[in-house]
Amino acid sequence: MISRGLRPQSRAALGAAAFVSVLLFAGCSAASDSGHSSGDESGHAASGSACDEASVGDTLGHIVGEARMVVASIDSLDCSGDWAFASATLADADASATEGEEGMVDVFLLQRDGDIWVLKARETACGTISPGGPMPADAQVPADLWERACLTS
Repeated sequence: MISRGLRPQSRAALGAAAFVSVLLFAGCSAASDSGHSSGDESGHAASGSACDEASVGDTLGHIVGEARMVVASIDSLDCSGDWAFASATLADADASATEGEEGMVDVFLLQRDGDIWVLKARETACGTISPGGPMPADAQVPADLWERACLTS
């Protein structure tokens, strides 16, 4: 791109716009699934990035929102260091709320990276699992969370 005709303010604005575009693209590149079938990882800012239902639920809401779903409830949340494993009930964002309508339960493995929670693919983070075997040496998930996060369907 030739920038001879741009004023210094225009170059700064163009550079700032490019930087913001990269940040938005990086922050919104979530997989539309729960991370079970792909190696994609997605991160979204969480308020304070604490391992609590509010912060994790906010992150999950951004992730599943791209698939036109909403988090109806966080059914369980286990934390260990910078890792979180959550089971959540999801509902179709476009469906009208009716009594007796059941949502879909899914599980999510997340790792805190600074101020954001990043969705991790269990196939990668759990290591090379041998049926009935111990926790693999290549697992990234902490030992106290591994069985719950990696052996749960």
